[in-house]
Amino acid sequence: MPHCDEQEQEYELSAMQSRALHLLVGGMSVSKAAEEVGVDRSTLHRWLRDDWAFKAAVNGARIELQRAVQLRLAQVASSATEVVATAIDNGDVRAAIAVLKGLGALSGGLEEPGSDRPGVLAEEAQLREAERKERNLLHRHLMLSIT
Repeated sequence: MPHCDEQEQEYELSAMQSRALHLLVGGMSVSKAAEEVGVDRSTLHRWLRDDWAFKAAVNGARIELQRAVQLRLAQVASSATEVVATAIDNGDVRAAIAVLKGLGALSGGLEEPGSDRPGVLAEEAQLREAERKERNLLHRHLMLSIT
């Protein structure tokens, strides 16, 4: 199974996983990326669900992409602010709504990527599984007390 050096964030992925990673981060759907790589989509879903190194690599790539986009946006923020302010001053409702959404005043924010550390992903999965088992146990106790 691929592994990751937690300190350096270097992931050992198969060639297929590496290709799938780049396609997914590039915006391709799981089904299309699986087809392009030559694996069944269930395999790609399994990598995303169970292979912590692969999932961490995908998350890390998404984090880097977000950082690059944020850096570029910061570089053009002043010009963009002037253009948007002018558009809003001229009554552009779409521009006004976009600003409100961007500030979080309206719903529609971006989902945060998960951790880029395989160990953290494994711990989170174990915690979710323990919570699921606890809910099931409580449900069974409740059902037994009703009957």
